[in-house]
Order: sequence, then C-alpha cells, then structure tokens
Amino acid sequence: MHAPADGDTTLLAHCGPGVLLVTADGELRRLAQEAGAEVVGPSWLLGRLTPR
Repeated sequence: MHAPADGDTTLLAHCGPGVLLVTADGELRRLAQEAGAEVVGPSWLLGRLTPR
C-alpha cells in the first residue's frame, strides 16, 4: 500500500482487532496496540521465514 505522507499514520489507519503489525518502533507499537492490533517485532517475522 502506498503511504501518501507519513507511513506510520497510514499503518495506524489500518490497525485494529485482527491486524498483526511487525515493527521495531516502540511508539508505533504502543499506538497500534491501543487501536487493538497485535504487534510483534522483526525477530518474530525473521524466525518464520525460510531461506530459499
């Protein structure tokens, strides 16, 4: 998705229950959780990727 201005604002506009956000940004994590999203760090995602 294209973020016309600041990416955090665009991400937060899509956060809510049922959304999983991957971020290392502490403030973005807090705001996304307040909106009802589940938030995990990059290591969570990297641990699930398999090398090709």
